[in-house]
Amino acid sequence: MVISRKATLEDLEKYPNLNEEGETVWETLLEITHCPYCGIYLPEADHPKYQDCGLFVHNDQSEWKYKIQ
Repeated sequence: MVISRKATLEDLEKYPNLNEEGETVWETLLEITHCPYCGIYLPEADHPKYQDCGLFVHNDQSEWKYKIQ
């Protein structure tokens, strides 16, 4: 699942490194193990390549330095 925030005109004034309205200010990527709508466990999460399910990454592009948290 990806959650993101796009730049508005106010963001362009606040963050000088953003050039256009609609650019990504930040985004968070989440690995899910259950359906976000009904809560049913997703069987493919048992696959060995998904052993570390539930991890997340937050990318903040609002500053000159690109931060990954």
